[in-house]
Amino acid sequence: MEFLYLVLFYVEAFFVLVLLYVLLLILVTTYKHLTCRYLKKPKDLRECYGEWAVVTGGSYGIGKSYANELAQRKMNIILVSRSEEKLRQVAHEISLTHGVKTKYVVADLSQGQAAVDKIDKELTNLDVGILVNNAATAGGFPCQFKKVQRQSIYDMSSVNMSAVADLMYQVLPGMRARGRGLIVNVSSVASLGPLVNASVYSACKAYVTNLSETIRIECASEGIDVQTLTPGFVQTALLHCDTKRNSLPTFLNPTPEAFAKSAVDTIGHMKLTSGTLWHDLQTLDRAVCIRIDPTSDAMEVLLWVAFLSVFLVVLAVVAYFGYAVVYIFYKYFICVYFKKPIDLKQRFGSWAVITGSSQGIGKHYAIELAKRNINLVLVSRSEEKLKAVSQDIGEKYGVKTKYVVADLGSGRDATEKISSSIQGLDIGILVNNAATPGGLPNYFYNLQRNDIWNLLTLNICSLTDLVQLVLPGMRERRRGLIVNVSSVAALAPNPIASIYAASKGY
Repeated sequence: MEFLYLVLFYVEAFFVLVLLYVLLLILVTTYKHLTCRYLKKPKDLRECYGEWAVVTGGSYGIGKSYANELAQRKMNIILVSRSEEKLRQVAHEISLTHGVKTKYVVADLSQGQAAVDKIDKELTNLDVGILVNNAATAGGFPCQFKKVQRQSIYDMSSVNMSAVADLMYQVLPGMRARGRGLIVNVSSVASLGPLVNASVYSACKAYVTNLSETIRIECASEGIDVQTLTPGFVQTALLHCDTKRNSLPTFLNPTPEAFAKSAVDTIGHMKLTSGTLWHDLQTLDRAVCIRIDPTSDAMEVLLWVAFLSVFLVVLAVVAYFGYAVVYIFYKYFICVYFKKPIDLKQRFGSWAVITGSSQGIGKHYAIELAKRNINLVLVSRSEEKLKAVSQDIGEKYGVKTKYVVADLGSGRDATEKISSSIQGLDIGILVNNAATPGGLPNYFYNLQRNDIWNLLTLNICSLTDLVQLVLPGMRERRRGLIVNVSSVAALAPNPIASIYAASKGY
């Protein structure tokens, strides 16, 4: 009974701590937004950052409204979008209404480096103080992954990820030379967790959030602010789910104008925010680990709450980590020593595809599968190594082996080659192991542009394409296993591996 009482005490302490923590988060979040809006003097953006602001996706929705808010604060505006007619109209309206200079660049960011080069050319000799990476495509959301068009995957990769990184890469040298600047990356609440029927979009936004937070840490000592916006529903045309959204009250589904006003008020005060108070409160349960900024005034005001909670914190931490350690050991011991190993061939299928399998993790993963009587399709760039590994595994473990020489950094050409090689095979397992670190360890602004694009193609586009390649057969046979090898780097911002960590966050 004494043991039971002790357990109940720990459980009670844990839940009291959770309640106090949630209340603390609510108070901190509310305090931050109220001080930004009513108590703190708005920043003079032009004096703090520079004369010009670049806003992508600036012809409608959040981008247009954000540009208007910046212009109201006397920032000159450069609008970027695909529609010249809309851009010309919005630029004229902003100039006429707010009396600022405006320029526009017609660029389709799905075209990759060419579009970014076009924008960069227009920025020459301008004092670009603010970059707002707002342009995005949802790829037909809502849509199950199996129904996503292949071209949409590459479009979302270019617009939602590659262009975001490349535009930052282009403007950061000037900002660093001037010792000031602001980058606002518009991510999404979808980045804070898996979102059904928006798999690729939410993964892209997870990449943006991870990368943005990492660049913020890298640039913190150089006078450059980086803010990440993770808005919830806003009344825009990006997401096509109007029926459900229209039933939401306005404060949960604000207009682009209301959202932009609130979001611009947070500049210089909040580094990671959903842009509005109600959106931040909505996402407390999904972002509790990253919402508190230890340098905020609110934390100082509420220190007494933390002090009174110390005893319960200690008890809860001991209980929680004790449980976690026991649970982890239990799972591993059960899997390794007590449970009968799964017959992978019977459960999933007779063949496995392993990328990056000529060495390291991929090679040894292939060996383990061969020990369990799984036939192998090995994929890598080096024909010599593949041939040696394939022959060695076949002789030692008596399984069938094939190999495909393909550089997944080349994108669709490589996946098409793999597709033709596995036609007619009962592919039961796909192991997406191939990856490139893209020049790490290195700071973002020291990376080569080609390294960025190659890394995104290999770590993200090819991985996604291969998943979509094998899924139809697995769904038809109603069995299969996909193993995506991510990294511990995806769990938190990593300043010397920004692109790699963000790609693994995808």
